[in-house]
Formats: sequence, structure tokens, C-alpha cells
Amino acid sequence: MKKIIFSTSIDRSGSGIFCNEDFSEPLFVAVNHSAGSSNYSFYIDGSATFNGRSNPNVSVVWEELASYLGASHILPVGQSQIKKWFGKEVYNEKLKEFKYNISEEKRKAAEHNKIKKKTQSGGLWLKSGNGKGYWN
Repeated sequence: MKKIIFSTSIDRSGSGIFCNEDFSEPLFVAVNHSAGSSNYSFYIDGSATFNGRSNPNVSVVWEELASYLGASHILPVGQSQIKKWFGKEVYNEKLKEFKYNISEEKRKAAEHNKIKKKTQSGGLWLKSGNGKGYWN
């Protein structure tokens, strides 16, 4: 039986459902920016855990997701149609969970980058670890 990804888009960030062609065994999938990066990554089942693959071209990431899951097609059908076909439990709840998780990951990455920039700025004097002076 063929596997299909029904997606909200294939040329930008989006979400979708991976399932068999008879709509059985649905699984939430998404493509979005990686936290702290301008690259895109794919995410599976509402998780915001980075999968180790990233690319600056979003359409390439959609193709990598299809290849990773063994899907024969990616069909952009729009979010309203996906919600209608797969309902609240399968799509809406997982989308809400994913959005919450990805925003939390992005918040953590932004905080990490802010601290990193402060400690690496050229005008900031930092105390050395051994307590014997300061360095820039």
C-alpha cells in the first residue's frame, strides 16, 4: 500500500499528515525552522526534537521527510482539508502540541544565543577562570 503525506504546503514551513493511501495509520509531521538556525528541519508526531537533518531549502526538507518515511507522494491540500479529514485528535491536538514545543525550543535557543553573544562581544571584559585577571 502506498504511503502519502498530505501537507499544508511544500514550498514553505508547514504541517501535515503521513498515512496510507486509505487514510489509515495517520502520523503528524511538520517542516519548520530549526531552533537557533535559518535552516529547515522536519519533525514527526508533534515532537520539536531536532532530527539531525537540516537544509536552507524547505522543499528539499519536504522531500527528505518523504524519503525518510517512505512516502511515494507529497500532496499539498491545505490545512482546512487536513483538519476535515483527520479531525481534532489526530491533527489539531498534535499541531497545538508541536507549536508549543517548537516555540519553547526557539525561546531556549534565543536565550542561549543572547548569552553567547554577550560572552563573545569585543567590548566585554571577562574574568578568567583561574581568578588571575581579565581578558577580552
